[in-house]
Amino acid sequence: ENNNNNNENIYPNIFLFKRAERTGVAHSGVMTRLEIQQFILSSTLPSILTYSEKNSQNIFSIAIDIHLIYFNDPNSNEHKDFILKLEEISKEYFREVLCIFVPSSETSLLEEFGVNQNDLPKLFIAEFRESSLFKNSIDNIFDINNIKTSLSNILSKKQIDMEEKIKKR
Repeated sequence: ENNNNNNENIYPNIFLFKRAERTGVAHSGVMTRLEIQQFILSSTLPSILTYSEKNSQNIFSIAIDIHLIYFNDPNSNEHKDFILKLEEISKEYFREVLCIFVPSSETSLLEEFGVNQNDLPKLFIAEFRESSLFKNSIDNIFDINNIKTSLSNILSKKQIDMEEKIKKR
């Protein structure tokens, strides 16, 4: 098709199979071409992205504006257990929250978030709004319900803000 209008509504039935995770994601209904591209991109990502300076541009260009950022030494005792919890959260908040692991060796990002090696492990919810970054440190990071409550509160506020913007139009 020669039409390049990314805002034109089309009615796809899409199923993406994730071979590595042996799962799939499906969508049917109205989407624009741009929404289809974003769906495919977000659906093919691993459940947790590992940050490096090389891939930072790719990670932060993904069209998900709420990030759950976990800082830790990958060799620490609690790391493997927490990654399993983070995978559970990633699946529950699929395409709403991007989960990112930042190894302790990535000192520039630790510094940007004000994290010292002695503070690890550390967890933040980062929200990108109107060209600004809002960072919220999560206390008691090993309480998965605490994390889910924090994410749900931010997502609810985001939904309310979006509805208010629509009403003002």
